Amino acid sequence: MPEVSIAAPSEELGAHPEALPTPHAEEGQVAKPKLVCVLGGPGSGKATQCERLVDELHAEYGVVHFSTGDLLRHAVEDGHEDSAEIERAMVRGEPVRDAIILQLMLKAIDPDHAPEGRCVLLEGFPGSSMQAQMLEETFGKPDAVLLFQCPEAAMLERVIE
Repeated sequence: MPEVSIAAPSEELGAHPEALPTPHAEEGQVAKPKLVCVLGGPGSGKATQCERLVDELHAEYGVVHFSTGDLLRHAVEDGHEDSAEIERAMVRGEPVRDAIILQLMLKAIDPDHAPEGRCVLLEGFPGSSMQAQMLEETFGKPDAVLLFQCPEAAMLERVIE
């Protein structure tokens, strides 16, 4: 089982979700969703644990999950304007341009589409310092970060399966 580290950019380090402050919007504005960045290598268990968290916490806390990889695959399937570039990078195992990933992720977590109080798990995001900077500029610092640390041999075994 991978080792999981939980970090929050506030005093609520490792707090239970109900202990996190509920976002409140000014009149006429939409509240910012709570953001939890879920990071770790391929096969470290990010998707599995995100699915479990959504299963357990969606009804009560509105927890939803967005995966960078899923968003990229859907963009290709849906004929996104950069779908050829995205597909080429994914087939080659190369990183997709930050601008494309940012566009897809920011659209997915846009608070105008989020019910108040929603908690968003961002699997594999941010994946670069530019993405982290844009996330912070757009939504502020994430409410928490889950980092899955897993031995390379275990990750390789899981990815090959």
